[in-house]
Amino acid sequence: MFKDGVVRFVIRAAEDTVAASETAKELQLRQVGVLRRAEKHLRKLHTEAEGNAILVSDERLNPESRIPQYEVGQHVRIWLGKQLKTDPLVLNARLAPHRWSEPWRVVAVSADRKTLDVVLARDPLQYERVSWMQVKRTFLEQEVRDALEGVFQRTMEQKKLSQRDAELARAPAKWAPEKRAANEEQFNIERVLQTRVQNRRREVLVLWEGGEKTWEPFGVIKKDAPELWEEFQAQGGRASKAASARSKK
Repeated sequence: MFKDGVVRFVIRAAEDTVAASETAKELQLRQVGVLRRAEKHLRKLHTEAEGNAILVSDERLNPESRIPQYEVGQHVRIWLGKQLKTDPLVLNARLAPHRWSEPWRVVAVSADRKTLDVVLARDPLQYERVSWMQVKRTFLEQEVRDALEGVFQRTMEQKKLSQRDAELARAPAKWAPEKRAANEEQFNIERVLQTRVQNRRREVLVLWEGGEKTWEPFGVIKKDAPELWEEFQAQGGRASKAASARSKK
């Protein structure tokens, strides 16, 4: 009986030892897995840290890389902190409910991307020039954006029309020559008869085809019938002038 008890005790001890060794192996495997996952996570963090360090160094070497890429047509909001601080009705600018303005539309961006030309979205005639540090991008609903874009386009068209009218008003008047209609009846001059000075204006007496005589402005006759005027000057122009002078006396 004593021997059987000893044998059972030894067998139990061996089983407990085997179970303990298996448990130790499982714990060891679990520890190895945890260590591997921790090592992988540390490598990832190290890689991200190196990338962030590179970005930070790039930003320090090139501060312009931090400037957002604003484009024409985007909508932004302007910081109102300075105005709120000077407003006597606002005791604390930080506690003000509206610290950012209503939407403004970007119409121009400087070459260095540091200055923006913006117009008020609901009234594009209000213009401002602001720094990129005073604004932030705002995203509007599609319907609101389409409505504001329509207001902007209509306002710009009206502005162009008003500018054109102003330029026409400032420009000197230009008289266009009178155009004759295609079916308008034309009369031909037969010859020049005489000249005179009437009310400080030189006039010419012409004979039209059909026998009618009329006094016409000298400039018109010289322009429309230069050959007849030269013929009058060559043949009897001087005599006609002398005769008109004697008639005045």
